[in-house]
Amino acid sequence: MMPDFSSTFLEGVTKAEAYQSFEPLLEALYKVLTAQGIQVDRLQLPLSFFTGFRHPTLWANVVTWRADNGFEDSFEVTHCDIARRLSSHSDGEEKSRNPFMHMTENNLKSVRRRLDETDELEFEVLRELRAAGFKDYFAFSIKIPGSDVPQGVSIASKVSFPSCLEETVEQLSAPFALALNGVYRMSQATELSRAYLGIRTGARVLSGEIVRGNTALIQSGIMFCDLRGFTALSETLGAQGIVRVINDVFDLIGQRASRHGGEILKFIGDAMLIVFPTTDGELAKTAQGMLDTVVGSTNDIEEYARESGQSVRVGFGCHIGEVVYGNIGTQTRLDFTVMGPAVNLASRLESLTKALNQTALFSDSFARHCRNLTYHSEQSVKGIEVPVKVFTIGA
Repeated sequence: MMPDFSSTFLEGVTKAEAYQSFEPLLEALYKVLTAQGIQVDRLQLPLSFFTGFRHPTLWANVVTWRADNGFEDSFEVTHCDIARRLSSHSDGEEKSRNPFMHMTENNLKSVRRRLDETDELEFEVLRELRAAGFKDYFAFSIKIPGSDVPQGVSIASKVSFPSCLEETVEQLSAPFALALNGVYRMSQATELSRAYLGIRTGARVLSGEIVRGNTALIQSGIMFCDLRGFTALSETLGAQGIVRVINDVFDLIGQRASRHGGEILKFIGDAMLIVFPTTDGELAKTAQGMLDTVVGSTNDIEEYARESGQSVRVGFGCHIGEVVYGNIGTQTRLDFTVMGPAVNLASRLESLTKALNQTALFSDSFARHCRNLTYHSEQSVKGIEVPVKVFTIGA
């Protein structure tokens, strides 16, 4: 009679969703194998773009469990890591040491190596396992729905596997593949929503705030930042070069903003909209965090300009006020964004930085909650009837 693995894998999927991790799924696989009398001292699930893993920043997430150190051997490979590896022409060398690539290239369902009985081991990982006291290694492939390339899984033991190994693996492959597919899709939705919408906004969309017109009024800091001299830089660097610079600059600002509760809500060409949701009791803290973001980012960008030899500058417009936050759009295309007069004012302040030759400008309501700002002037801005008071940093 075929064992029923479904409840154990379902538990693993549930925990994986709660913890936002693939680790509970490997723990479930461990429970299934040990329940069948198979001693497991190491499990590995190498998730990669090659086998259908989709992540906005990671090319691979190699989840590894060992009896002696848990998940300490797990590691991630970014898309940038792969690009550097390919540019150095080392990809072929990596493949030659990979049992999973060996299975795929030779259309094999599994690979088994008796580590203590084989003198010559063709893969470095197997030689490392033998040196660590492992005696048996078994890698097998499973078919994930929607992927043309099988997903590899490996198990290793410090004792020889029993005769039931291959039969057990054959029986668990289908339910494990379905469980893995569920976690894949959960992970993909979560990570893509975070990358394209932001952590807070992505979570709201995934939780069901997806109806057009579903909005709320919230207090928020609003920051617009814009790359200066974009046209001249584009002519100098070309399309690919300017994209690299924009990404580098946005990364510097985004890292600073996230430290102070900011969330990048939108990219608009060479400009960026960042929101800092707040409350009445946190306005001073939010304003100070936004000011620190501006100052820190400006210093980072100046250093980047010196190191890169490029004339890179950014202008900032900052305001604190009430915004409409939620879903707008057509019946078939929605955007989760902020809008209202407060957003317009922050945008206008950023535009004014060019005319006033300032790196950053702040509104009157912002200055009420933040020290170290100096009154500059009253300015007439498009879309606002009454002239607005603008402030700058320092004396």
